[in-house]
Amino acid sequence: MIPKRRRWLLVWSLCICALIWMPMTADAFTPIKLKPGIPVKPIRLIPFGEQLWSKQVGQGNETAPAIGPDGTVYMHVVLGFLVAYNPDGTVKWTQSGFSYITSITVRPDDGTVYVTDDYKLYAYTPARSLKWSISLPYSTPPLLGRDGTIYVVTNLGERSTLQAVTPSGKIKGHLDLDQTSSTVGGAIGTDGTIYLGGNHGTLYAVSPQTTVTITVPSIGHLPAKIITRLTPIPHLKWKTILGGGYASLAFDPNGTLYAVSNDHHLYKVNPSTGAAAVLFTGNGMFTNTPAIGADHTIYAAASDRFYALNPNGAVKWSYQTHGTVTTSATLDAMGKVYFGSNDNYLYVLYTDGTVLWKYKTGGTILHTPVIDPVRPVDWQPIYIVSDDGKLYAVRAPGSA
Repeated sequence: MIPKRRRWLLVWSLCICALIWMPMTADAFTPIKLKPGIPVKPIRLIPFGEQLWSKQVGQGNETAPAIGPDGTVYMHVVLGFLVAYNPDGTVKWTQSGFSYITSITVRPDDGTVYVTDDYKLYAYTPARSLKWSISLPYSTPPLLGRDGTIYVVTNLGERSTLQAVTPSGKIKGHLDLDQTSSTVGGAIGTDGTIYLGGNHGTLYAVSPQTTVTITVPSIGHLPAKIITRLTPIPHLKWKTILGGGYASLAFDPNGTLYAVSNDHHLYKVNPSTGAAAVLFTGNGMFTNTPAIGADHTIYAAASDRFYALNPNGAVKWSYQTHGTVTTSATLDAMGKVYFGSNDNYLYVLYTDGTVLWKYKTGGTILHTPVIDPVRPVDWQPIYIVSDDGKLYAVRAPGSA
């Protein structure tokens, strides 16, 4: 005979067990039935990239890293130091004596390192030997011609001048652009034409050479003749003013020119005439240079949205970050897309817009990501600079 008190405890225990068991019956596992036509999208967790190493380079560093053909990473460290890092993050060498480094560019064939500061353009060997320096104040990052010519634009006040410099550091020609536009950068076309973008929405096309015609008068029985020759003096082919206060440009593999401006528009520009037509209007200002894929896809960001566009301007896909996209895109050999945002993340997307992985730093991503050209695609380190004052080397998860 079970005591009365224990019987009540047994009854209450059975009731509690029944309440717990009821949701675990077969009916409880019946899937929720949605209305027809409503797709169910599974939740996908986005993996994070792996950090290889990081280095303190100073907060607000305005200089993007550059990488040599051997994988050496060159970076400005605040207080005027140029530091060369080995791929494993160890310091290869350090060079001081600069006022404030504004750009670093590496020639891909011989590894010559071009550095600009507030006053000069310098050329160094990969082993740190100074080849030459030349006074070119407040110049843009160098553009490298196929013949070895280095093109920079000096900006003094409202005056912009394109300078053509020989591989040995001598000025061989220059072109005054105008008095009202400060040029910010550009690209070189397959025919050697230099295309420049600037403030006030200005685009320039400059020929690297000028044709000079000389008329030789007749002498005695010798008739007069006309002689033409090319000089290494750049001359203006055309100038176009887009809307907005800034213009930046890029080429596709066929030589088609695309430009963005902070008037919210992406333009298609005729490289021969400069005629521009609006191809696409974004959800905000375009503030970074577009990137063009091998399949002619145009990648550009406006505000917090990153776009992949067909050559006709139709949207293939778009991706919204949690902050303004702050860098241009970098593409690897497989077509994967890398870009940064002021939500502190580096994003890596596949060609269909799928996020493959991302990496969070301690601040806004400041410059376009740089990819190691030496290692295989799946093992390549990606170098990014964050407003937390660090240079990061990261790679895809599971690459080790």
